[in-house]
Amino acid sequence: MITLIASLWGSYQFYVNQKQEHVNVKVQHLEKSIAIILHFQEILASTYFEHYIQNDIVLNLMREASTTEDDTKKSAARKQLQTYVTPIHEKLKQNHFTHLHFHLPDTESFLRTHAPEKYGDKLAPYRRTVVMANTTISPVSGYEMGRVIGAYRNVFPLVQHGEHLGSAELSMDFGYIQQTLQETYKGEYILLLRRDVCDDMLFAEYKESSQRTLLTDDFVFNASSFTTTSLKDSINRQLAPQLSSTLSKYEPGMLSTKINGMYYTLTLVPFYDIDDKIVGYIGAYQRDNTQQRYFISFIFRTILIVLFISAIFAYYLSIKRGSDRLQVETAQLNRLVTSTRAGLWSYSVTSDTYDFNPYCLEMLRHELQAVNGHALQLTDFIHPEDVSSFSGELERLLSGSQDSFETECRLQTRNGDTLWALIRAETTEHDRQHKASIISGLILDITERKKAEEMIRENLRLKDDFISSISHELRTPLFSILGFTSILIKEKEKMDNKTRDEFISIIHEESSRLAVLIEDILKISLVESSKATYNKAGFEVADLPEALRKKWTKKAEARTLSLLFSLDAAVGKLCIYGDKETLIEALSKLVDNAIKFTPEGGTVKIGFELDSDRKNLLIHIIDEGQGIETSKWNCIFEKFYRSGRKGEETKGTGLGLPIAREIITEHGGVISVTSCVGKGSDFTVTLPLFIT
Repeated sequence: MITLIASLWGSYQFYVNQKQEHVNVKVQHLEKSIAIILHFQEILASTYFEHYIQNDIVLNLMREASTTEDDTKKSAARKQLQTYVTPIHEKLKQNHFTHLHFHLPDTESFLRTHAPEKYGDKLAPYRRTVVMANTTISPVSGYEMGRVIGAYRNVFPLVQHGEHLGSAELSMDFGYIQQTLQETYKGEYILLLRRDVCDDMLFAEYKESSQRTLLTDDFVFNASSFTTTSLKDSINRQLAPQLSSTLSKYEPGMLSTKINGMYYTLTLVPFYDIDDKIVGYIGAYQRDNTQQRYFISFIFRTILIVLFISAIFAYYLSIKRGSDRLQVETAQLNRLVTSTRAGLWSYSVTSDTYDFNPYCLEMLRHELQAVNGHALQLTDFIHPEDVSSFSGELERLLSGSQDSFETECRLQTRNGDTLWALIRAETTEHDRQHKASIISGLILDITERKKAEEMIRENLRLKDDFISSISHELRTPLFSILGFTSILIKEKEKMDNKTRDEFISIIHEESSRLAVLIEDILKISLVESSKATYNKAGFEVADLPEALRKKWTKKAEARTLSLLFSLDAAVGKLCIYGDKETLIEALSKLVDNAIKFTPEGGTVKIGFELDSDRKNLLIHIIDEGQGIETSKWNCIFEKFYRSGRKGEETKGTGLGLPIAREIITEHGGVISVTSCVGKGSDFTVTLPLFIT
């Protein structure tokens, strides 16, 4: 069990790591794409600044504006600057630089080319990029929410001959960053801004440009750059319930959903303002079934692990059961050998006579060395079919071709019994020609060992039969699952939803069948090895029909069967001592078979009564099936035996009746069957009453 749990946990962790690695790859790809776009935008802004803005015309006008206190001169310089940069601004807008803004050294707004009528306001309270550029006299780039828009700002200091004259700003609405991603990487993207940041910074008249999304109330998008499709709306609606909690973490992440049989992901990456504060997310929509493939692989691995571990466990239980029996039998044999005295004998080649010690004669049921004047020969006791084998070994010993031998043969005692004996012999004396003159040996009674070996062979045969049956039963649903999952993987692009759902339904049914089979295999292994535990207690007989009625009425009605219970009130108040749930399980195996084999419209009867001595409870489960031939009444309680109706395959594990029999036996009861072919069967369970 620990191995199974560890294997499943390892498989699950591998699946989780696969999913997380996939999320990390998607996030890194989106972050890299955004970084490339922003870097390109900064290079483009710097190029435009150096080419169009950083020249003597602009610098001289900014010098005049920054060094005079005369408003008339400032206004004249502003108009000249506006006239000069307006065509430049039109070119910049073609590359999404929507705002060209000039500031004086004290951060006073000097000229907004997009709104030239607005100037003179101090930007220090709101515009950190402007303050930083005019303080450090170095370019500053980054996202910043202003009073009009949230944009990616590129602020360049204006310096002429070492004198700081102010700054120029080339800003790109962040919505165009989204559009650039879509144009460059051919995908669907979304820009989400924190609503609280927009509410704090934007002028009231500009808040209309930000609309709430279908995803969450805490984020908005820029209406001018937002595009939607019916597919994107469907994805957003399905992701809305889980997206709110994801966005609130302010971390990269990915969500997935299924639309019209296709899997889609929304990868989210937070973006930061100039002060490293998260102000929103950029999201990428993609069709992606990678995580679903990982999930299918995880399920497939889980099934294989469960099957493999279960098969090993079942095999282990079978071997353990045989090993336990072998240990008992070996211990018995060792005690037998230890307590058994050996039968000793010797053979004189010269006199052609045998001598036997008393125990040897006792073993052979003889009291004298000779009978009616005839000296006993060892061959007198050897079974006729084994004489030639023994004589051949003895001849080779006498000829000197071997110094000893050991053989097993059957001995017939004086009273007609047959026993198996191990006969050992070796030459103990030689004549002058170095040939055997005296041969000594011993006889060990190995009858019990032979019986033990036969029992071991029988146990091994039963084990092999059990493993063979398990392999056969597991193979059919497993190959079905493998076949249909293989088709699902290979034909997923071509397969219609109806066929896919049908295949998934079949996989589910076969998996359920495997689960029932494995559960029954483990159950039969436990009960047969006496490892099953029972929580026995006294309970009323009436509890049994009530539990069976609740459990099986709906299944019977589904097959238009009548389920009739008969129980005398007095009988119902009597008690049984046992594990109630386990007994209900055993009876359910019988009721399940009765429902399975009774034709539609028929009746299954379940009756409870006392035997003639009123000491035992009799439970009758009667069906109206095809019945069972008399010769097969005992066979049906064997593992993996099925008694199906003619022309119809019986679905089941073939372990129900063996499990039921073992459980009933453990409760001191018996189970029997009487049946008439063509009329039905009556399974009778006899359980002792509990006398309090």
